Amino acid sequence: MSKKKPYYVWTVFLIKADFQDDNSILNTTYAAQLAEHAVVLADGAFATLYVKRAYPAPPKWAKVLGSAVSPPIEEKSQRPSALMIVHSAGRIFGLTFGSGKALLQAESWEQEFGLKFVLNSVDEDSIREIELSPHFSREVSM
Repeated sequence: MSKKKPYYVWTVFLIKADFQDDNSILNTTYAAQLAEHAVVLADGAFATLYVKRAYPAPPKWAKVLGSAVSPPIEEKSQRPSALMIVHSAGRIFGLTFGSGKALLQAESWEQEFGLKFVLNSVDEDSIREIELSPHFSREVSM
């Protein structure tokens, strides 16, 4: 049996020209929860990775079941999210990991750029599917 290739879901956002620095791009709601990391990219360029600190907490769905579950649900999870801001070729890009899109300031990115980027960057034979999700975001599996 052949082994399936792993794939990763992440999104590339082209930041609008009106947003010139990292502070204007970041969602201020999460500013106090972000850890900042310098990143050196393969071509020697620099980027900044902002990671939202995650703390162990019961899953949100556990509250719905509440006391109907015996024994009580004690499992906790943490899902850190991240946003990498890359300044390249006179433009700014945001790459998100996990729920990193929430770390972007609303309306700071060009709509549909990530989909266009992928479609123009990969061999068409490597795309298995493009799916429109209920929230009108698109997922591309390669």
